[in-house]
Amino acid sequence: MPRARRREEGFGSRTVRTGWLALMSWVFLTGWLVPCALEAQALDCKILGKTTWLREAVLNNRRDLAMAYHADARHIVLFGGSDRNDALGDTWVWTGSDWYPRWPVVSPDARYDHAMAYDAARKVTVLFGGRHGSGILNDTWEWDGEGWTCITTPHAPAARYGHAMAYDARRGRILVFGGETGFHDTWEYDGKDWVEVHPARTPPVLRGTAMAFDAKHGVTVLFGGKEDRVGYGQSTWIYDGVTWTEVSPQALPLLPDGRREHAMVYSPSHRRVILFGGYRCVGNQETWLGDTWAWDGAEWTPIRPTASKPGPTPRYRHAAAFDEIRNQLVVYGGSRDNVNVILLSDTWVNGLDDAGWTDTCGESPTARCDHAMSYDLKRRHVVLFGGDDGEAGHTVLRDDTWIWNNLRWRELDTEARPSGRRDHKMVHVSSRGHHLLFGGDDGVRRLDDTWIFDGESWKSLDLTFRPPARSRHTMTALTCGRILLFGGFDGVSKLGDTWMWDGKTWTEVQTLVAPSRRSRSAMAYDPIRGRVVLFGGKIPGEVKLNDTWEFDGKTWTRVKPSFSPSPRTGHAMVYDRLKKRVVLVGGQYEKQRLADAYEWDGKNWKRIYSEHYPPVRSRHAMVYNAARQRVVLFGGYGEVKPVSDTWCLVPIRLWAEKTEVKTGGRVKFEVKAAEEAGKFYLCVLAFNKAPGVQVPVCESKVDLPLKPDSLTLASLHLKGFSGVLDKWGMACYSIKVGKDPNLVGLKFYASVLTYCTKLQVGAVTNEVPVVIVK
Repeated sequence: MPRARRREEGFGSRTVRTGWLALMSWVFLTGWLVPCALEAQALDCKILGKTTWLREAVLNNRRDLAMAYHADARHIVLFGGSDRNDALGDTWVWTGSDWYPRWPVVSPDARYDHAMAYDAARKVTVLFGGRHGSGILNDTWEWDGEGWTCITTPHAPAARYGHAMAYDARRGRILVFGGETGFHDTWEYDGKDWVEVHPARTPPVLRGTAMAFDAKHGVTVLFGGKEDRVGYGQSTWIYDGVTWTEVSPQALPLLPDGRREHAMVYSPSHRRVILFGGYRCVGNQETWLGDTWAWDGAEWTPIRPTASKPGPTPRYRHAAAFDEIRNQLVVYGGSRDNVNVILLSDTWVNGLDDAGWTDTCGESPTARCDHAMSYDLKRRHVVLFGGDDGEAGHTVLRDDTWIWNNLRWRELDTEARPSGRRDHKMVHVSSRGHHLLFGGDDGVRRLDDTWIFDGESWKSLDLTFRPPARSRHTMTALTCGRILLFGGFDGVSKLGDTWMWDGKTWTEVQTLVAPSRRSRSAMAYDPIRGRVVLFGGKIPGEVKLNDTWEFDGKTWTRVKPSFSPSPRTGHAMVYDRLKKRVVLVGGQYEKQRLADAYEWDGKNWKRIYSEHYPPVRSRHAMVYNAARQRVVLFGGYGEVKPVSDTWCLVPIRLWAEKTEVKTGGRVKFEVKAAEEAGKFYLCVLAFNKAPGVQVPVCESKVDLPLKPDSLTLASLHLKGFSGVLDKWGMACYSIKVGKDPNLVGLKFYASVLTYCTKLQVGAVTNEVPVVIVK
């Protein structure tokens, strides 16, 4: 259908002297919208409705991923890996300070144990092989800096995983060697076809070897790997394009310990191959390695950490790449502890100088279930405590406190804290400005302690009268600083008692009618109706329920809707203030974990349909982020093991054509919100890095992605930064970037607000980060 067009102009004044002035020119002089309706997507929009699940832009813990530096796009690209449950199929780019997700139209299948290398001549990153739940792969993909393309070749190596891959810049070939299941063949890829080469000599079958191209000497260097019946090799192999040559360990004065599943990259500025980490096992002694070595073409030299910056924890199955534009070795993720399979999510950089290692992004909470979360209305962030990050038979109970500030997770180091536990509950008491935690299971006994967290420190309350010890109960905050607690498990029996906390004491609430004894049910408080809603759980005999109950402050009443979600346990519920509905997500029925979502309007349950859903899970935690007007979910027990992903349920969706834009280029955005059709909207930009600051908008208040300044406030009123969603609830707009070099490196966040004619905010999209590059 025809597109309505409006004037578009670039930003940047001829007289600007700094990036700040250029920025002012951008916001005040330009940014005109180009609204459009995309007829081809109209049907999809009608079906999907108003809400959609989005995975928050934080890399979750993973191993067996692949990374490569894409010189043309000036970023490191990361793809896939494993999160202990599933193969992953997401694409991320590293721009020097943060990871940004990419959502290309076409992507490789989810996988792990694959390999990638950058072809400098053709300016593409090549991905080959790997494995997922359905088997082993031998497909070839190319990343051009913005999207993936599947490459069909006349020939290809046999399907494999755990192989090594590098780009031979001297001959313009991608090189693949070996792989699990017994390969030690050598293949080359020229962008058109794979060809197996047959050197006179080749390394033996090696499991978990690594290699990198030494541009100074024009050869590919391979080190380590586990050789069957021999052990962890310390040999260094050199491939010159004709044959492999072994450098015997006895010929070198120093060399790394034998290992497998380490990472190797080449540093052009230092003209050395760099090796980091890995794993070795001698007898029953397992060792995870965290050492760094450099190969100069003749010998290995250790790069020792500084005392003040010891560097990354030991790990294997991680990934590394060398960021040439920023002159940094970048290491991400990996694993340690083969019993509990602890996955990592930290990003470390090393300039290979005296400054040593720097932890740039920190970690997110480890994969876990049975943890507790609450939302701090005053500080506008999510608080998470404890949980079980082990597997069946390998319990690991946590006593850590984490803060989600809408951009990333941060661990708080508190001197006093509750003991490590699972199946506890925590809620925020907004009138008192603190969080209250009760009970749980420390692996030995059920607990009856009450703790207060004020945002910085924990304090135990010495109470003479309190509910009996329990775990697997449910709690929710009411008005006037009150908290309601129901049911649980005392280690022997399921409980059916009701308790009220008034800010000082616990009091048991006696009612004539109450829900049956149960554990792992879920509750949420509807402040509009003044009712606590309880759903499901399991009763003695491990029978799962799907009954709905409401509590008015004095009496429990069973409600019998015409439709209910299926019976379940270990689900989560919160009240969505924007939709004015109680939202229920996930859980477990018998051995099947669920990924569905429902909303309760006070009379009936209704299924929430979305374009995307978090993977199946139970025993997760969920809160409502009132400032961002969205449901936030973290972790839980996935298909096989606990997970560590963060999701949000946003009312409307904003896409960007790309998340990097060159100076002089244009970035295009698309809004999709079927149930917001016909409403006014505002396009918002924010530039600073402190989240959680309210901005008055048309007599309402709503959090923007980041702390706003005058530029953000101005964008709310500029002509061209507002419009009306079409009859399908859609709109497009674009912003052109000026050519001022001072803008390079600027990061901004775009979001959209909808509002009605009464000038009240209706909904807020997700935030889309955009970086301006050269």
